[in-house]
Amino acid sequence: MKKLFYLPLMLGAIAVAFTSCNNNDEEESATLLITSTMPQSEAPGVERVVAATWGDDETSHVVAYSRFTSLGFSLLLDATPNAGTIMPISYLWDGLTISNTDARIAMFWDIEGFTSTTGAFLDTDFAGWFFRVGVSGAEETGFYMADEFFVYATRAVSITGEESGTDWVDYFNINLVQGWNRVFTIYSERTEGGNIIDVYETTTTPVTGMEWSWIFESDNGNGGEHGQTAMRVNAQENSAAARVAERVAQRRSDRR
Repeated sequence: MKKLFYLPLMLGAIAVAFTSCNNNDEEESATLLITSTMPQSEAPGVERVVAATWGDDETSHVVAYSRFTSLGFSLLLDATPNAGTIMPISYLWDGLTISNTDARIAMFWDIEGFTSTTGAFLDTDFAGWFFRVGVSGAEETGFYMADEFFVYATRAVSITGEESGTDWVDYFNINLVQGWNRVFTIYSERTEGGNIIDVYETTTTPVTGMEWSWIFESDNGNGGEHGQTAMRVNAQENSAAARVAERVAQRRSDRR
């Protein structure tokens, strides 16, 4: 039986610029500029995009926002998150090797879209999420996908190690600078003893050789239906591409 799996991909050009701090100046922090030329027509009704960190008690803090226009949007991450959203690294990554246990982090997984044209970002105006996904490979040579999230670190720190279960393994090779960082998760799979193992790699090393695109997923579950170009990941049920695509979607859903 055939089953279709779709991943909606934006065709807008993407540019991400990164400016690092002077390592000898503890007062300066790295900033991160995120831009996309995805047109407003791809996310009808969205007027503003927001980057916000969240605390364990559901406290949120807006660190950057921008108008969303026919030319896209641009967000400059240069603010220090609210103290209530900065947490120990072990809150997210426990049981790994952490080079500086005094370092703390804040983060956000997605950029949020709102219909309001004012600076009041109310729940009633929330429209959905923007995020970026990369695709590479083929069924015959190995299929890979990646997504990204954004982490603020109070100090430079490395997080390394491995977590695993009976049918999955997650490798960590994260090197955060003081300030804002992009972190990638790469999704793939391998076969061991006839069993399929889900493989994750969480890293700050830029992922190359992938076709990256923005996705808007509306809050009502209709993501990918608003003028976006849907890319067929694979038409064969239980294929590697279909399994990887489902894992990406499931992990993003779990984070919310």
